Amino acid sequence: MARVIRSRFSRRATVGYRRGRMRATLAALFAALTVAALALRPGGPAEAQSAGLTEDVLRNATYPSEYSPTRSVTLRDGRYEWSQPSPQRGTATFVRAAIGSQYAVVLLGTNTGGTGDFLSAHVVTGSFGAVQAGPGLFLGDRWRVNSLTLGGDRVLLDVVRHAPSDPLCCPTLAEVRVYMREGDALVFRGIVAATIEVAPPATGNAGIAAPERGRAWAGATLAAAALVLLARRRTATH
Repeated sequence: MARVIRSRFSRRATVGYRRGRMRATLAALFAALTVAALALRPGGPAEAQSAGLTEDVLRNATYPSEYSPTRSVTLRDGRYEWSQPSPQRGTATFVRAAIGSQYAVVLLGTNTGGTGDFLSAHVVTGSFGAVQAGPGLFLGDRWRVNSLTLGGDRVLLDVVRHAPSDPLCCPTLAEVRVYMREGDALVFRGIVAATIEVAPPATGNAGIAAPERGRAWAGATLAAAALVLLARRRTATH
């Protein structure tokens, strides 16, 4: 009788695990298709870049900054440092840019002498040397940026940020965050993500499944990237 009970528990645990994996896979596929659909709509990442907004221009532009004593930073080859008035000091660094036909979005990282690395996003407009950067939107502290993509007025930011239980040093939560451009500013609109908890089959005598965290996010990101790359190649051939 005991063996029969353990066998039934084990079969149920296995079925539950497989169902959880299937749900995770479906969620990942939905996330990938959503990211691709947002990025590939008209005006997506395959659109032509503005003639005046190049990465070199953006790495040497002036941006508003709430951290600098002068309330702005003018980058030189992607970097700006200040040490006055004492004891204030800090560094602003160009992190990444996405350039579209009408505007660009630039990510800046700012360190003010401690362990923080404060990430902000700026909408930049202009052409042929006349560059205007918006006030910037604070995103987070010590986020890891994987990619930044423009699709018309939509901005997709693929990052790893902090889950509620993460220490500040070590974010683990993977997300694609959706922002909309409104004038010279960005407005947060939502999250496209697939973070699923599933339970593996039990291995203990009692036949009770032990919890395990599984993340379908990597598959979603790779699938979305493949779709975007395919669309870019098709656009380039026409």
